[in-house]
Amino acid sequence: MNLVPSEVIGANRARFVEPNGDRYWISPIMGERPGHSDVGPQAALLEPDDSVRIRPHFHVRTQIQLVVSGGAKFGRWHIQAPWAHYVDAYTTYGPIVPEGDSPLKFFTLRIDGPDFQHYMPESKHEKIKRSGRNLVALTGTEFAFAQNPAVGDAVVEPILGPYPDGLATYLIKAGRDATLTIPPDPARGEFWVVLEGSIVVSGTEFFQHSCGCWNRGDNRVTVTSGGIGATVFVARFPDCASTDGTGHT
Repeated sequence: MNLVPSEVIGANRARFVEPNGDRYWISPIMGERPGHSDVGPQAALLEPDDSVRIRPHFHVRTQIQLVVSGGAKFGRWHIQAPWAHYVDAYTTYGPIVPEGDSPLKFFTLRIDGPDFQHYMPESKHEKIKRSGRNLVALTGTEFAFAQNPAVGDAVVEPILGPYPDGLATYLIKAGRDATLTIPPDPARGEFWVVLEGSIVVSGTEFFQHSCGCWNRGDNRVTVTSGGIGATVFVARFPDCASTDGTGHT
């Protein structure tokens, strides 16, 4: 498991300005900044300025986003953290407009790169497939836990799916010193994001907003909750998680 601690993520935070003048803070986690020509898992924590309006666009890779702070007008939805979103490759979504009193922060997760934003309607000629799934879940309100698990116990709640192609997202709530598991193994790969508390892997403790990735074929490691327990978001990608338009996956 490639697991990046939150303090390293914060240390990589940098200012980025889009060609249209939109400004972000971006903290790269895995791969280069999303939109660059790297391959393999991509992850970043994005913080758009309040004035940013992210126009409707699509990607040629499947993507999962996790909002961890603030709110936004997200297409037809008004959302507040924590909130999860999945989109199939070549599926147009947006616009995304920050709103509310707290700054908008969200993780963008892709199991495969490279990828770029293809804005609509000017990229219509590049959209070689029809739009597919565009799925949302309010992880904080629709999937509230009845009570905190006891020491050594963990509860797993499905958020999206599971679907036949392997797509699924889960929320794990654990008391302290619990082992965190979600069978079966992912179809293609998965990300873990610590929302609250901490997890321990190979003797190292990872705190809030740490982010890790398993690729298919990676050896599994034991994950336990830390001294105050943990809440963890898990994003599993479908077996068709990437395509270059030629059928390659």
